[in-house]
Amino acid sequence: MKKKVKITESIAGMADPKPKAVLDQKYSEHTAKLKAVEKPPSIHTINQVIDDMKKRDRYGEPMLGFPRDWSFKPGDEVLIDADLADKWQEAGICQFVEESTAPSKKAA
Repeated sequence: MKKKVKITESIAGMADPKPKAVLDQKYSEHTAKLKAVEKPPSIHTINQVIDDMKKRDRYGEPMLGFPRDWSFKPGDEVLIDADLADKWQEAGICQFVEESTAPSKKAA
């Protein structure tokens, strides 16, 4: 369920990470490429490379429902996930808006 909120502070974030299955496939392909070279690196080195890739890809982070990078400025009215809206309201980032028939300026 989504709630309509009015943003009170500027906020920005990155899009959700790719699904784990897609990333797992990417890591297994990269591991195979590293092992296929004439003098492959050690397993420890390969694991370090994959761990670095996971950090860059934000592997395992929770999905928040943002398909692309996003930003909101004060005064924007947006529809966001109800749980996220509750957390943002507690943090003072937004205020709940009464539902109206007017279209929103941005949708998350």
